[in-house]
Amino acid sequence: MITKTPHHTVPRSLIFSAIGLACLLSSLAVRAAEDGYESIFDGKTLAGWSKAAGENISKKYVGGEWKVEDGAIVGRQLPDKLGSFLHTDKKYQNFELLIDVNPDWGCDSGIWIRTDDKGNCLQIFLDYLPGGSVAFIYGQGTGGFASQPWQLEAVEENGKVVGVKAVDKYDGVKVDGLLYSATAADFNKVWRHGEFNTLRIRCEGSQPLITTWINGVKMMELDGTKFLGKKATDVRAGKFDAPLAWDQKKVLETNGGPGTIALQVHPGNRWNGLDRYKSIKIKTLP
Repeated sequence: MITKTPHHTVPRSLIFSAIGLACLLSSLAVRAAEDGYESIFDGKTLAGWSKAAGENISKKYVGGEWKVEDGAIVGRQLPDKLGSFLHTDKKYQNFELLIDVNPDWGCDSGIWIRTDDKGNCLQIFLDYLPGGSVAFIYGQGTGGFASQPWQLEAVEENGKVVGVKAVDKYDGVKVDGLLYSATAADFNKVWRHGEFNTLRIRCEGSQPLITTWINGVKMMELDGTKFLGKKATDVRAGKFDAPLAWDQKKVLETNGGPGTIALQVHPGNRWNGLDRYKSIKIKTLP
């Protein structure tokens, strides 16, 4: 005689309850992560945002076009090849910014922070083109300093760009004096070409202290009292012994206080396609 071992099954109601609990906990975790953030883009209009204009703006930045398409702010260059920037009406000094970005390959953009009425700012790179970088820093109108420890190259199949890869150029901690510098491998693991990626930017203090993340992975941490930024042209040429372009006193005077958040369309030939931004949220810090 063969005795069968009883087969115990979990009641379906308990399975559904466990699934429901998991979903609830996930939802609570998301809400906790976003606690304190306010949306500064309604997904439908450009309310709260203005295209840069006026006599203080460089003639190179009086073109471009900004629209809301499919729930995202879309920036494009017009045939005149002029640049443009779209800025918040409100100013921010110490904050954390969350912004989902999806640039076409060939577009040179950036997230401008503490921007003044002339467009001088601390720019977080969104240079999505050969030799470009994402989530590191450039001095827009404040010395042209740059930190680009790795640079981007296209991945092509049958003459079509199907992805991108970062390639290490130097050590950002040793050369630029960054507190933290992600490697090309860190970027390559987390970035999703052709999709929206979440860029998080934390800016605090007049010096300032700036930290960035892509899809939750830390990319850069910069302390203005220790930064050793050279001009972008020197960095790209590998001239790491060039004079410093980071002028802490000038940056403090120009961008040490509140300024707007802005999105950039670059002038000239460094543009090909569209830049898209959505789910823009900010949390002010003390």
